[in-house]
Amino acid sequence: MDKQKFVNALSSRITDFLRIILSKNGSFNSRQLETYLLQDEDFMSLFKAGDKDFLVNETKKLLEKRLESFSANIDKKVINGLRIKINGLNTKENILKVVDDVILSITDSYFECLETFEKFDSALIELMGSIEESGEKTFKLLDESHEYLKQDAQQDKFILENMHEMNTAIKNESKLEQIQHSILNRINVITSTLEDKIVNKEVYTDKVSDELERVKSELNKYKKETEKLKSQINECQLEMITDKLTGLHRKDFFETAANSLIGRNNRMNEPFSIIIFDIDDFKKVNDTYGHITGDEVLKKCGEIVRRRIR
Repeated sequence: MDKQKFVNALSSRITDFLRIILSKNGSFNSRQLETYLLQDEDFMSLFKAGDKDFLVNETKKLLEKRLESFSANIDKKVINGLRIKINGLNTKENILKVVDDVILSITDSYFECLETFEKFDSALIELMGSIEESGEKTFKLLDESHEYLKQDAQQDKFILENMHEMNTAIKNESKLEQIQHSILNRINVITSTLEDKIVNKEVYTDKVSDELERVKSELNKYKKETEKLKSQINECQLEMITDKLTGLHRKDFFETAANSLIGRNNRMNEPFSIIIFDIDDFKKVNDTYGHITGDEVLKKCGEIVRRRIR
């Protein structure tokens, strides 16, 4: 039996299964993948044709490889538990169950990450909606301010016209009694208009003050929500580019940083260096003392590296 054929078939079936689950927006329950594989006649024919040692060893290699690629995003206790299950896989009958457990943990981690981003997206949409609503209220207040100032200017114009008329009456009238009567009438009109202006200004000032305080309070609230959201996104982004075990940056960040340094070198001819090193015989640590001890060694190495770089 072709070893690669079985590995490719198992990988392909797992991928197809996950694609079906995702297309239906469904959740992945225990034994679903196992049931799916058992119903695949072509795969089961390959499964039954292989000898025990071959199937067990090839499956363990495949699962260890898949688990390692997701290890930075899955809880270490879960990872260690799955490693124990994979290492303990020694019978042909348990293969599908162990495959099911490993893929379930990986997909759970994926959906948790997806749920986190959906929360960010929902919070951002809500925040933008609130800011838009406050903007509309502010524009409404500006429109009302414009209308108020327009009316206030008309009242000022009316007062000025009455004062001009009063001045004209003083000049044109010859009798003192008529002048007094004309002035008194104009003063009454002006006084009434000024009283209306004062009342309108007091009402409008209180309204504007209340509206401004409310808008200011809302903007402060949005500012805090934005800062909180920004902090959460930064934490999530840091988790995405940082290995949880060692605290060092992951391969994706290295590629981004390297491209940036190469670009700067091309523009400014600024030299840089890359140091690559390996932990000698690290596999012996895992094989001799177990993966938990191996993780502690990696943590310590990470601390040593972090202390010696910016």
